[in-house]
This record gives sequence, C-alpha cells and structure tokens, in this order.
Amino acid sequence: IGGEGFSLSKDKTNTKEYELLNTEMKLRDQLKQLEEKKIEEDVFFDVISSFQEVGNKTSEWYQKYTLIFPAIAFVLLCVVYLSRKTITYVKNYEA
Repeated sequence: IGGEGFSLSKDKTNTKEYELLNTEMKLRDQLKQLEEKKIEEDVFFDVISSFQEVGNKTSEWYQKYTLIFPAIAFVLLCVVYLSRKTITYVKNYEA
C-alpha cells in the first residue's frame, strides 16, 4: 500500500534550493564573523580616538570679536553724542 507519488524511502538528492540554502548559511556565517571582527576593531579605534585635547583654549583680546564689535559701536556712539553736544554748545555760546 505504497500510494502513488509518495515514496517511502529517503530522498537524498540535492536540489538547487538546498544548495542555495547551504551557500546562504555559509555566507551568513562568514558575514557574522566579519561583523564581529569589525566590532572589535571599532572598539579599538574608539579607545584610541576618544582622547580629548587637554588644557584650556586661549585667545588674545583682539581675537574675541564678540567683545570688540560692541565696544567699537559704543565708542562710536559716544563720539557722535559728544560731538553733537559740543556743536550745540558752541552754537549756543556764540549766540
């Protein structure tokens, strides 16, 4: 009573799909090993490159433009104000 189309013996024939599956599994194993190696190297480079510069940044007063430009603007405003006051004083003094 063997039924038609079904064999009772084991089929050991390799199909293309089976070969592809084996090849895919081998490639995935190789990829996994490469990823592990990459992670180990990245950790090594992170340790080396994580050192920061030691010390304070120094800059001269003439390199701090956030202080220079407002100071120049303030001085110019003072000069304009004082010159206008001086001119009005001189005009009123002559009259």
